Amino acid sequence: MPNPSSTPQELTDAEIAQFNEDGFIVIDDIFSPEEVENLRQAAHDPTIVDEIKKRDFENTTVHLLSLAARPPAFLDLAKDTRIINRIKPLIGPDIQLQHSKLTTKPSTKGTGPFAWHQDFAFFPHTNTDLVAVMIMLDDATPENGCMQMVKGSYKLGLRDHMQDGIFTGGCQDEALWSDPDKVSLITPKAGGISIHHCLSLHGSEVNQSG
Repeated sequence: MPNPSSTPQELTDAEIAQFNEDGFIVIDDIFSPEEVENLRQAAHDPTIVDEIKKRDFENTTVHLLSLAARPPAFLDLAKDTRIINRIKPLIGPDIQLQHSKLTTKPSTKGTGPFAWHQDFAFFPHTNTDLVAVMIMLDDATPENGCMQMVKGSYKLGLRDHMQDGIFTGGCQDEALWSDPDKVSLITPKAGGISIHHCLSLHGSEVNQSG
């Protein structure tokens, strides 16, 4: 396995081209096993554990917001040059942190699906120069309900997330992800990352691993 500290901290031309084509990229071996373990320990901070326990975490996917305002390790993570230097080629050098969160998938078998959606539908922004970076603390696999993305969907603009005039949080254009040839499984290893455009259509299935 490559030493993360010795790997390039910028995107290659091929990675930029793939992002422009698909709207997302996956890069493994960004953070070392030791760094991942330190982040796992930080995620066990009592203020985080207590908040997650207040949710139905054993049956639903939990999104705990304001993570960068909790243990300092997560604000340091948001500022890490290995992340920042890979964002700049995609949206430019004026980087702002829009939000941060810890996402936990329930370990109960057959639970934790998350509806297909575009992040931009949730963001208070008027432009789409926004990307999301997901940093894995566990391996993402099809068995444990990894994220899935529709290739090139960010080029379609914002899709319908309304039902009977009410925002549902889920995209209503089911035909967009019904073709398996257009859907990619996002499977970074622990210590790897994915980067996706704020209009990339994505969701996740249930955790089948138990």
